[in-house]
Order: sequence, then structure tokens, then C-alpha cells
Amino acid sequence: MPTNRQKVYVSLKKDIMNGTLQSGEMIADRPLAEKYKVSRTPVREAIQQLRAEGFLEVEPNIGTRVATVEENRVAVTYELLGRIEQAGVEQLSNAVLGSLIEPLTQLNAEYQQAIDNSQWREA
Repeated sequence: MPTNRQKVYVSLKKDIMNGTLQSGEMIADRPLAEKYKVSRTPVREAIQQLRAEGFLEVEPNIGTRVATVEENRVAVTYELLGRIEQAGVEQLSNAVLGSLIEPLTQLNAEYQQAIDNSQWREA
């Protein structure tokens, strides 16, 4: 079961990602704690995690705001994410397919033999 910090973190990140919280918008822990019906501690913890990930900016004696994303940074970020995902898929497919090639080849041969012998039910 997710902790209060995790719930707040996920909700805040979702609101940032979908634009409910706009770039540059100020946020405060007290209203967020009331909104999520939790103490301020999990809200502060979620804010610190989002700050570390670059979603929020904390200015001492001023407050916390949603990070400003520069337009050119978005394209670079999506390109990088695409390359990371591609590399992950390639590694996974090589690992999985490597172990499945022989059994799949055998299964295909049995299927072909059943068709050649008109054994439709087995095929």
C-alpha cells in the first residue's frame, strides 16, 4: 500500500505532467496537506523528491514553484528518453528472444510437420 508521501508525490507529478500545475506556478505545503488530507511532512518529502527530479524549484524565503521548462529542453529530453527506451527494448528482446529461439523453432517445425501430414487438429 502506498505511503502518504508516495500518494502526494504521484498526484503532484501527475498534475505537473498534465499541466494542471503550470510552469512557474507557486505551491505551498499547507494547502497541499489539506487537499490530500495528510500532514505537511509527507507533502514536504514529496516536494523534495520532485525538486531533486527537476519538477519543482525551491527558492529560500520565497517558496516553491513548478519548474520552468525551456522549449528546447523538451525536444532533447524526449529524444533522450526515446533512446533509453529503445536500448532497454533491445536488451530485453535479445535476452528473451535468445532463450526462446530454439523452442520456437522446434514448435514451428512441429506445426509445419502437422500441416504437411494433414493433421489439422494437431496443427
